[in-house]
Amino acid sequence: MSAEQYVQDWQEWKADRERTLAEPYGWLALISLDWLDETPRRYGELPGVWWQDADAAYVDPQGAELAYAIAFFAQYVDDNSRTRPEGPKNIVNGNSRFWHFYSTDVLANTIKDRRALVKSLAVLDMGLKAPPGYFKTIFPVPVVANSDEIKELVKNSMGLGALSDVTFGMVLHTYEDSWSHEGYQMPLGHTGALYGLHAPDLPWVDQPRAMQMAENVYNRLADYAMMKGIAPALTWNNIQNEIKGLMATRSQLSNEDDTNWKQGKADFSASDRTVRIGAWQAVIKKRFDTDVKYNGQTTKDKDPWFVFAEQGAKLVQTGVPVVNDAKAFGILFAQAYQRFEARQNLVGSNTWFEAFKNAYNYLNSKQ
Repeated sequence: MSAEQYVQDWQEWKADRERTLAEPYGWLALISLDWLDETPRRYGELPGVWWQDADAAYVDPQGAELAYAIAFFAQYVDDNSRTRPEGPKNIVNGNSRFWHFYSTDVLANTIKDRRALVKSLAVLDMGLKAPPGYFKTIFPVPVVANSDEIKELVKNSMGLGALSDVTFGMVLHTYEDSWSHEGYQMPLGHTGALYGLHAPDLPWVDQPRAMQMAENVYNRLADYAMMKGIAPALTWNNIQNEIKGLMATRSQLSNEDDTNWKQGKADFSASDRTVRIGAWQAVIKKRFDTDVKYNGQTTKDKDPWFVFAEQGAKLVQTGVPVVNDAKAFGILFAQAYQRFEARQNLVGSNTWFEAFKNAYNYLNSKQ
């Protein structure tokens, strides 16, 4: 080989080599070198969540984004003026009932139905003086945790096409509330509860119940992820100890302050919420190297996420199940009452049950 040919071959090789290195995903495109471990995490601007085990490396291409979307729409139900539990309009139009106190309605159209109702509710007779006119045609059953009807609602919310992430996230809020609101019902909600009427919403008040809710919610999230072809990055066993710690997290108060809050003489809910949110953010940062924020805005009508939520709410809110069996209602109501009694010392009184007992006695006296 001549010297001229050698130089030409070398120059061609060098030019080809430089072109290869300069390709968008070539070696010169590297900006960092990272080692995977067993904890799923994000790496800079690289899309997805990455981790490895003894057998292979894994990537969840959209898990973090999907999780954020579902969490956003679940929280949206409490923050948006059209779906939040408070407010006369939402109580009257049934929005509060649907999104926060979902249960079966029973129709009792005839006197015969009402007599059957009274007979089946005999277990509630406490001899209380009753206000007239409480019973109407429709009788809502108190909320039951993880009931068949709410599981069906969750299942249906998963298959609503392009808006399924929205509807699943929003209905997941309703599903979660079935544990905290068990035994309660609108229009009274959890009036009479401890800690400024919000004991049922504080996970540290009843930690075993909160953990039962969390495990069931994890299972529904896993079902949804698998339906979308995404393998859950972590099992319930991987995270349950951390979740248990989070459910026990609360603001640190003196015994006097805690007693005053419990009795409704003071309000530390804002500081307690800040402590709990901070604890969740810290765990998410540790697990996924992601900073999670939510601003709680409820009126950003031009924000696509809020527009999606409005569309999703209209799509999924089709009413509650209705049956025509007054006797079945009485049985369901009595079962709900017994389940509520088991935790009454933790959350306080239930004016819904008290009003219903009064109404029962009034109606019973007219038969």
